[in-house]
Amino acid sequence: MGQPRACCLLYDFLGCWLDFGHFLREEEGRNPGLDYTKTFAPVIKLSTVRVVLSLALLHNWCMHQLDVFNAFLHGELNEDIYMWQPKGFEHSDYPQHQSTSDHSIFTFRQDSSILILPIYVDDIAVFGFSQRLVDDFIESMKAEFAMKDLGSLHYFLGVEIVHNTAGALLLQRKYISNLLHRFDLAEVKPVQTPLYSKLDWHSVDTQLLDNPFMYRKMVGSLQYLSFTRPDIQYAVNMASQFLHQPRLIHFQAIKRIFRYLKGTPAHGLQLNKNTFHSLTPFLDSDWAGCTTTRRSTSRFCIFLGSNLISWSTKKQPIVVRLSTEAKYRALAVATTDVIWIQFLLRELGIYLPTPILAKCDNIGAIHLAHNPVFHSRSKHVALDYHFIREKIAQGDLTVSHVPTSQQLADVFTKDVSITKFKAFWVNLHVRSSSSDCGRVIRILL
Repeated sequence: MGQPRACCLLYDFLGCWLDFGHFLREEEGRNPGLDYTKTFAPVIKLSTVRVVLSLALLHNWCMHQLDVFNAFLHGELNEDIYMWQPKGFEHSDYPQHQSTSDHSIFTFRQDSSILILPIYVDDIAVFGFSQRLVDDFIESMKAEFAMKDLGSLHYFLGVEIVHNTAGALLLQRKYISNLLHRFDLAEVKPVQTPLYSKLDWHSVDTQLLDNPFMYRKMVGSLQYLSFTRPDIQYAVNMASQFLHQPRLIHFQAIKRIFRYLKGTPAHGLQLNKNTFHSLTPFLDSDWAGCTTTRRSTSRFCIFLGSNLISWSTKKQPIVVRLSTEAKYRALAVATTDVIWIQFLLRELGIYLPTPILAKCDNIGAIHLAHNPVFHSRSKHVALDYHFIREKIAQGDLTVSHVPTSQQLADVFTKDVSITKFKAFWVNLHVRSSSSDCGRVIRILL
């Protein structure tokens, strides 16, 4: 691949991104100041990063990292400036270089050669079929833009990538250490779980915090840890629901999360380089779990082969009367995300040989998904019903039963015992850098 052609891979994007000095004239018919109040930066989805890393490990691709100089403007402007970004950042000669599933990932394919570039603001990772391909691309980009090759990918988006016999372990040790010192918790006593047993989040027995700023700051700082720590997802999600009016009980709960992190700073998400043939979402919900609003919360985690690549915890928008309906809505949310991942894989040239296999522990929800007869009692979930039925009819989705004891999404739904909690994070592939990550444990997949 020649340098000019390789350079076209990102030229359409980086040209407008790095050269924000090319301020555009106001379009005819547009009002000055209209729709120009927001800024834009390319932010790749974290699930996409985990997918690309899984592919790179499987195919033994070369991984590099680039640092862009002057990615942000710091000059003071005394005049009004109007600008707009090119539609879709598309290059007329290379319309397929940008992914439609995630607009912050760029690809180049030629025969068996492939380049994949995830971009997060000014951090660029380069995944390539061969070292020569990667080197040629980097040199062509350096000739056009001010950037530096940082060598092999080992630290991306604040995440440490430690290679081991099984694949790679994603860690955020430095970030955890910084947080503990930032909030004066470096000397706290570690605990084995991130939450107190049977904690009543909605209790009003304790006083409101006089200054909730610190609580909000602590909760916000934990959000980014979900990149590698699904084991704290439920705890952080619950803490986030009380930002508007936190009480002392909530502050004690958030401090316990930090105490858990103090004892597990070297824990991270293990990605294996074994071959994957399927996408498997585990989904669950806690029916009417919120004692204040009685809304249910949908939770799911999605595996690509044995690699955990996506997970989510989100309260449902309405109150539902049946546990079956709560589970069915969780199935719809999980299906939407897993279908998106399937599209992303296809754009990257990966076609899985088997349909998506969703794991649900509610027999009623499974029967509703497969039953071609639309019952009157399920009319209020018509949109979700037809969406899921269509995917099943097309052969893209299969829904099967999993015992509640083996429902991996359960750990995102409620607080569990120490024994069950540890069993779940082992199956979610949360590992310690000091453990033998080559010993792959696959109990349920």
